[in-house]
This record gives sequence, structure tokens and C-alpha cells, in this order.
Amino acid sequence: MGRDKAYEEWLWERIKEQIPKISKREARFRQVDKIPALGAFMKTYESNCSECKLYRKEIERVVENLPKVLKYKGPELEREIEAWKEHLKEKHGVFPDLYFNYRYSSYSFFAGLVVGAVLSYLFYDTVLLSSVGLTASAFLIAGVIYGSRLDAKVKKEGKNY
Repeated sequence: MGRDKAYEEWLWERIKEQIPKISKREARFRQVDKIPALGAFMKTYESNCSECKLYRKEIERVVENLPKVLKYKGPELEREIEAWKEHLKEKHGVFPDLYFNYRYSSYSFFAGLVVGAVLSYLFYDTVLLSSVGLTASAFLIAGVIYGSRLDAKVKKEGKNY
């Protein structure tokens, strides 16, 4: 189940109308560009999820009053956007672009550091930087490949923003 493109376009139009009234730096910093995609997913899932219905109404309120919200409630807007993203991730399996790539590459890199240090210590009685670097690199490559595959799967399902 993908996002409602017509609703996303409608939200973009409402935001574009207000662009002269808002700071581009502030809009970029507060992740305003994510709001239409999040709203479109909320619209898609609102028939089965009461939280999505409430969040969608909140998104419309934010978009209608965007200059005031950015000026007076910027940090609060950031927290709301994070709550929307977390809800979509936890309840509906909707993830940001490259979510799994970042996640598994970092996990595997640190796992590679640990494995490299342990193997180096077992075989050479000291920690050799070259063996740690080699295993960390190998684990990093494996993590990137695995994360990219999961991201491609999510993108194919239309559950990314």
C-alpha cells in the first residue's frame, strides 16, 4: 500500500503558497519537505488507524499555519514530525530512504572492529591495525549490501519517503 499522491500534491501546493512567508533555512532545518509524504501515508492508513486520522488532521493544521508554527513552535514541530515518523515506522512499516543501509552499515562496521580485534589478538597476541581495518571493511561492505537489499524491498513495496 503506497502513499496517496493526490493528497501529497495538495499538501505541496499549500506549502508552496506560503514559501514567501517562511525562511528557507528554517524550513529545511525543521524538515518541512517531509510533511507532504508523511501526510500522504497518514491519509492512506487513516481508514484502519485512528492515530493516523488524528495525525493527518494535525498535519493539515501545521501546513495551514506553517509560518506561525515555524516561527513560534519550531522545536515542537520537530518533535511532532519525529512522532509521525516513528508511528509510521512502528505501526505500518514505512521507513525513510536509506534507513536500513545506514543502520546495517554502522552495526556491521562496529561488529567488524570487534571481530578484527579479537581475531588479531588470538592469532598475533597483539591487536594489529591492519587486520582490524580489513575485517571492519569486510563487515562494512556486507552491511551495506544487506541494508541496500532491504531498502530496495521497502522501496518496491512503496513504503519509503
